[in-house]
Amino acid sequence: MSQTFGWICCESKLDTKNRSPVWKKYHEAIDLDQNIPVVVCKKCPKWYKHPRSLNDSAITTMLKHSRKRDYVPMQVSNAGSIEQFLRHTSEHNSISMKDLEELLLETMAACNWPFSQFDRPEFQYFISRLVPGQTCPGRKRMKTLLTQAAEMAREEIWVRVSSCTSKISLALDCWSSSNSYSFMSIFHS
Repeated sequence: MSQTFGWICCESKLDTKNRSPVWKKYHEAIDLDQNIPVVVCKKCPKWYKHPRSLNDSAITTMLKHSRKRDYVPMQVSNAGSIEQFLRHTSEHNSISMKDLEELLLETMAACNWPFSQFDRPEFQYFISRLVPGQTCPGRKRMKTLLTQAAEMAREEIWVRVSSCTSKISLALDCWSSSNSYSFMSIFHS
């Protein structure tokens, strides 16, 4: 691999027929200090975060910079590719199963998902693609997690209320809208 300005330059394996000519004026590299993919100008040490690492394929900044510079070829190593680095980085940035379950539980509550959502093959496939190496918990596991979270919340509320020395006022109000949506309001002071 060739090292330039604290970067390891990589050869891209992407289809070059559909790529902009501006890519010929940049090295795809890995910043060794920050461990992030970057693009480095072949004429000067100017660098930018790699557009694919930002989930953005816009190369406008690269185009503007390259118009100011003359093209000077530099030797590039073919020992690795930016695609391998991005794939490797995403594998190492995956979250633990516990974190995934917590995120799914919070999302399930916020989005009012049914438990059956977690047994749908499409949803399980989505989670497996989103978080490689992890499996989507099923409806029974989500029910267990929700029951545990509800019990913890109940205990926390009990501790808060039992330690309170002042009076607590609680008002509840329920109603239905004209389009049959139900609402409940809880007010305390």
